[in-house]
Amino acid sequence: MLFLWMACTEPPPPAPVVVAQAPAPAKKAHTPKYTQAELAESADAFTLSGILKCSQSKEGPWTVAVWPFHPEFYGPDPQELPWHSPLVAIELEKAGNFELKVPSGEKRLVLAYKDDGQQQAFADPDGAYLQVQSEVSELVVDCAHSPSWPNGIAPVTEQGKAKPVRQALDPAADADWLYTTPSGRRNDGSELRGFEDRRDGYERRFKKDPNSGDIAASLALMPEEAAEEAARNMERR
Repeated sequence: MLFLWMACTEPPPPAPVVVAQAPAPAKKAHTPKYTQAELAESADAFTLSGILKCSQSKEGPWTVAVWPFHPEFYGPDPQELPWHSPLVAIELEKAGNFELKVPSGEKRLVLAYKDDGQQQAFADPDGAYLQVQSEVSELVVDCAHSPSWPNGIAPVTEQGKAKPVRQALDPAADADWLYTTPSGRRNDGSELRGFEDRRDGYERRFKKDPNSGDIAASLALMPEEAAEEAARNMERR
């Protein structure tokens, strides 16, 4: 009986310790510094335009954003967005044409992303910063680029001295983009290869002009006779 009494009075085993799980960190909000409405009439902001290409993941929503230089940002990460806030950003329903206003500056990183940065697209194979001192067109932001900066040193594309992050157009993929411009619609019968040849010829002709890329593209979209007359007038300036 004494043995049974002692067995019945033993304390119950301790309850298992439940360790509370730490809450998942909140996703960082990449709120742009400026809205497009705020820059619409600014004399210190210029339009960047081009096409976002991503054959593997065309459907959006995509965000096209432009980041400023930061001395402690050491380069793109294929899975993670820059930790500092972008200057501007716009939303796209799917990959395609885009246009946005950007404050002028010597170092602007153009980066498109979706799924909070799990899919990224850059305007340059090296992820280079772009100088923005005037309008910049024909940007090709491509998710095929996976850039890295050796030793964290950022490359810079100098507007006017290097082609402003432009790639050869793919007739199958990009013909629709070319002909959505007002000048392009007037030349629906033009061969894309002919356009590229004229553009490259005018770019060589005006290579000393800081805006040679934009000049060449504009002239190549014009009827040849009118373009040649405009080119001669520019050379007489």
